[in-house]
Amino acid sequence: MSNYVNWLLSNGRHLQSRNEPSQFNPATSPLGANVIDPLPPLLRKGLIAVSSIASVSLVAICSVLFFLTYRFIFWRRYYRRYIGYNQYIVLVYNLAIADLLQGLGFIVSLRWIATNSLHASDASCFLQGIWLQAGNPMSGVFVFAISVFTFLHVVLDFQLGHRKFVGMVVGLWMFGVLMVVIPIVIVGRYVWFPSVAWCWITTRHPALRLWTHYFWIFAAQFLTLLLHAIMFIHLQRRITDCVRLGGFNTDSLSRLKRVNGYMVLYPVVYITLTLPLAIGRMASTAGHTPSATYFCVAGSMMALSGLEEAKGSQ
Repeated sequence: MSNYVNWLLSNGRHLQSRNEPSQFNPATSPLGANVIDPLPPLLRKGLIAVSSIASVSLVAICSVLFFLTYRFIFWRRYYRRYIGYNQYIVLVYNLAIADLLQGLGFIVSLRWIATNSLHASDASCFLQGIWLQAGNPMSGVFVFAISVFTFLHVVLDFQLGHRKFVGMVVGLWMFGVLMVVIPIVIVGRYVWFPSVAWCWITTRHPALRLWTHYFWIFAAQFLTLLLHAIMFIHLQRRITDCVRLGGFNTDSLSRLKRVNGYMVLYPVVYITLTLPLAIGRMASTAGHTPSATYFCVAGSMMALSGLEEAKGSQ
């Protein structure tokens, strides 16, 4: 990790430091603008859709967090053993926190709708950049962590010790914080900048976009899909053996088939909802920026992933 940070810092010497709004490119620059005023009509409508879906997702996510927090605090009323030792529940709780950050990032768009403009000097721009930078990849990271936990349990019949598990969760959040801090340290206060539809890292900093964001999203998506494919094959073989040997009754076999179906459905839905935005941003980095409409649709799908994950955790 230290080599990775040093590499980014060395590349950062060639990046333009931005600590004053006057250092931005003009509004006509393809690299971005420090002000979008007024919002184009299509962008405004798109942001309304994004913020509406984000609002619904936030309500669902907050409901899950409230429910789980209540059970963590008053666990003796419902369980004989502390629920915090259930690693799956703890991972779902952390996924909900990551989705909350992501939802907060998208709901900042209400500010741009209200003012009919987007300003880099606005404190909301800074908050939106931080929340999206943290929430998007960390959501994928915890989806992957849940997949790893499920893989270890289903395929290898193995479970991490509690201390190692807690250390892993803390380590993941330290990693998430690092991915937010690195761009700010390298570029400065105005690393978060109007980028087509909302505030984030502009195409002027492709290395930061890739190594503090995209890479981890794509890696989490690929590895999640791979693990679920392995688990699907493993469970399918168990189902075949059970049918051949008659080891399970009808109810147990039906339940196992249903679980195996989820092994396919969940990663497909997750990747379908999160991949378009990542692809759009990568296209922007390559110099082929999609339209604001594309980003608003992709952002709405990303915001919807929080609602889907909140529903799946219930």
